[in-house]
Amino acid sequence: MPDILFDLLPFSHISSSSGNVSTCMDTGNILIDNMTDGFDLYSANRSSPSRSFKIKSSKKFVKSGVFGEKGKVVVCGSDHGKVYVFATAEMEPLQVLRHGTHAHLIQTMEVCFPIPYNHD
Repeated sequence: MPDILFDLLPFSHISSSSGNVSTCMDTGNILIDNMTDGFDLYSANRSSPSRSFKIKSSKKFVKSGVFGEKGKVVVCGSDHGKVYVFATAEMEPLQVLRHGTHAHLIQTMEVCFPIPYNHD
C-alpha cells in the first residue's frame, strides 16, 4: 500500500453531485455518496464507478458510507431511517437495519472492529 493514497488516482472531473467520500485503507477503494440514488464504488485505478449501491432517496442531503470487514462490505446511511449493508461484490443489500421512522436521517456512520480478548 502506498504511503500517500492520492498518488493512486489521476486528476479527473466528476460530472455528478457528490457528498461524503470514504477511502478503504485495505483495498484503496473509494466510496462516494452520489446524492442522487445511492453510493458509487471506485477502484483506485478507475475514473468511473466499478459498482453502484442503489438506495432510494427523497431528499438531497449528505449521507455517510463507510467500509467494513477490510473493505468487503460497505455500510450506508439513508434519508428514511434505514442503514444498508452491502457486500462490495454484490448490488443487493446483505442487510437493512431499521434505525428510526421514515423521517429519520442517517447521516453519520462508523464501524468498529472487536478487540481480541487476551487470556493472559
